[in-house]
Amino acid sequence: MENPKTHQQKPAYGMASNCAFMVRRAWRDAKSVLVVCVGLIICAVAASLLELFVTPMILAAVERGASPGELAALIARFALGLALVHSLWAYLRANTLFGRVQVRRTLSVEHNLLECRTAYPHIEDPDYLQRLAKSGRTLSTNRDASEAVWDTMTGLVTNLVSFAIYLLLQKERLGLQCRRALYALLPRRWAEGTVRVCALSQQIFSSFITGQCVEAVILGAMFFASMSLLGMPYALLTGCLIAVTALIPIVGAFIGCAVGAFLLLMTSPMQAAVFVVLFLVLQQVEGNLIYPHVVGSSVGLPSIWVLAAVTLGGKLMGIAGMLFFIPLCSVLYALFRGFVKARLKARKVPPRKWRDP
Repeated sequence: MENPKTHQQKPAYGMASNCAFMVRRAWRDAKSVLVVCVGLIICAVAASLLELFVTPMILAAVERGASPGELAALIARFALGLALVHSLWAYLRANTLFGRVQVRRTLSVEHNLLECRTAYPHIEDPDYLQRLAKSGRTLSTNRDASEAVWDTMTGLVTNLVSFAIYLLLQKERLGLQCRRALYALLPRRWAEGTVRVCALSQQIFSSFITGQCVEAVILGAMFFASMSLLGMPYALLTGCLIAVTALIPIVGAFIGCAVGAFLLLMTSPMQAAVFVVLFLVLQQVEGNLIYPHVVGSSVGLPSIWVLAAVTLGGKLMGIAGMLFFIPLCSVLYALFRGFVKARLKARKVPPRKWRDP
């Protein structure tokens, strides 16, 4: 007899799809929910950072011999900051309920309309009745999935942002601790090699990410200014869209161009054609003048390997892989180039042997 579990299907929706659906509905029906959620995240991150640094700051003050008055003032400042942040968080938490109820109310109205429009044969279907009752319970309570999405999303983003900011603020101390551990646990040669690779990776990754962000902002500002001067609609939206998509190497700006041209095509085909010409002109200016000066040769990867890194990263990890694989391949390319140079020097191969065909 076959096991019935083998015929069970995976749920069609997961946490990511549910969160994306609720965010889209909030953007359409109650944008205040998203604004308040961002405020909650900022307050929670500030509170987490204050709680993380209160003990180290007090211990540092004690070690340097601060007076009791200075210690009391320091503790009072931290206590006041925590009280203000937690009060603001509680206020935003209370006010986000109105927008959340509005989103759930619109979903409940659509749910009732679908129920009224259901075909007559489905009214007595047990599976339909079970799904109808489950969806009704979900929309009628504050404790079910329609409300848990906001707590899950804000909590996850808060923890990630807090941890990232803490790492950035403590990177020198963490780096020192990691180097001490490497030299204590590994042979000296291996420890020096690991430190050298980590330093090279940090330099290449930071240069690439900083250059990409600055270049994307400049490109978006150029499109906004050019479209505003030409009197074209959707200038701010298109500029922001191209700035975001330009973070994707090679193909990002073209994706933004396609979306912007489609938006303008709905208004005027002639303006869409002018926008495409404007894009080609600004893309040439950006590629030949701005990108070499902003990003320069910090990545140090030939064009063919950049294309290979983008293709491989896109296949494995999507858009994040395109951004991650270029500096990763650059690190591997720099290490391999250094290894080849060392081997040629060790084997005493003259440059004319490998330069001339």
